[in-house]
Amino acid sequence: MKALLRADASLQIGTGQVMRCLALAERLAAQGAQVHFVCKGFPGNLAGHVAARGLSMSLLTTAADVPYAEWQNSESLLDADETIAACANLGPFDWLVVDCYSLAAPWEARMRRIASRIMVIDDLANRRHDSDLLLDQNLQRGSADRYDRLVPTDCQRLLGPRYALLRPEFGVERTGLRQRDGNVRRVLLFFSGTDPGNETLKALTAIRELGRGDIAVDVVVGSAYGHLASLQEALAALPQAKLHRQVDNMAELMARADLALGAAGAASWERCCLGLPAIIVSLAQNQEPGAEALAATNCAVYLGRSDAVTAQSILTAMRALLADPARVKAMARAAAERVDGRGAERVARALDTVSIVLRPAGPADIDHILLWRNAEETRRHSHDPSPIDAGAHAAWFEKALRADDTALLIGERAGQPVGVLRYDFNGSECTVSVYLVPGQHGRGYGPRLLREGHEWLRHHHAEVTRVRAEVRPENRDSARAFRQAGYRQGGELLIKHIDNT
Repeated sequence: MKALLRADASLQIGTGQVMRCLALAERLAAQGAQVHFVCKGFPGNLAGHVAARGLSMSLLTTAADVPYAEWQNSESLLDADETIAACANLGPFDWLVVDCYSLAAPWEARMRRIASRIMVIDDLANRRHDSDLLLDQNLQRGSADRYDRLVPTDCQRLLGPRYALLRPEFGVERTGLRQRDGNVRRVLLFFSGTDPGNETLKALTAIRELGRGDIAVDVVVGSAYGHLASLQEALAALPQAKLHRQVDNMAELMARADLALGAAGAASWERCCLGLPAIIVSLAQNQEPGAEALAATNCAVYLGRSDAVTAQSILTAMRALLADPARVKAMARAAAERVDGRGAERVARALDTVSIVLRPAGPADIDHILLWRNAEETRRHSHDPSPIDAGAHAAWFEKALRADDTALLIGERAGQPVGVLRYDFNGSECTVSVYLVPGQHGRGYGPRLLREGHEWLRHHHAEVTRVRAEVRPENRDSARAFRQAGYRQGGELLIKHIDNT
């Protein structure tokens, strides 16, 4: 697979977009994909970070002397043509991954000249996309519906921090993570690499007022941090504090800490992955919904917009948490449950371009289907978890193959079976059931089977306009698979409408 990733960032405008794309790129490369980056050459760009990971990159040098704010207002189609020209000898690409708030549907449509499929990373939901897959890794209310009018109806959506793109070191640190007891012995301060409002100094002022010399403090800033003199002056009064500049061991620092003070940006998912409770502020308007959601799920204490937060409000929040270890421990547990560090793996699976092909089941499949259906991992989520008798199965299977109102399909990837679809027809409606072949769980095949089933229905049963699914309430993985395939709640059922126009 060939993947082109477009992400624009610099030390001045923030590093989040390139860093999360790097996490995905590393995962794709580890699976054998050919990966290439294209970025604008803004001052302080992150080309070095890309090169350090052994990934190829093209810089669009026309932006080298153009301020970011001015480029945002330039013609996106000109940018698309420059991007295509920069990759003239590298494509075509199986996937284009674009993570840039200034690019939208017209740019994406132009890029289909060199990319078969397009994935968009977004969290603003403020513009239309011409995309085959959309990722919004943030946690916020209404996330399932807010892209309804902004992406094509068949665009796959990966929503929520389950898909947070974290670098591999966070997953590594999580595997050996110590059990947090709620007592705060070490605090980590990180308010983005640039921290333009100097929230770091506010937090240090609060810690000094706290008067707890027994609590170690790690202070992290980027190389573009512009308040170094005042920060060093504050650090001189806190001998237990250590300054770290432009670190490459953030996962280690988070794992060592017992409490974080920071911004409600991409670092939120890094902290959650390592079960690190946090006191957070939002540095921008688009961070507010995620910060509120983190507070509502007890993963963090949210103090509000940074311009309204004072050293005193930080101090008050710290004192409350230090006096309540049980609450801090509960926050650590809630955070760790929110993000497991496998988001890049899940997104990489969604980009798997090896097709799943559906074929009708035949007489030779009778034993295999019985074996798959009676597997414990299949029965656990069935409406009737009892093992099926071989004689009863044989009678049902023969009837199902002859029936006009039933279709039994086997999904195969690269010639290997991955799952089974069954449709029961009733006029313009049908009911679907799906299960995976044992050993194929956790690879994202469920939503892909269902989407291939929709195409099969269009070609073989054009009269069907509505597909129903019944999922047991406790089977969250199955419900998630149906939602990813475009199903929506309709009473006690999940419903998918088929457009045959």
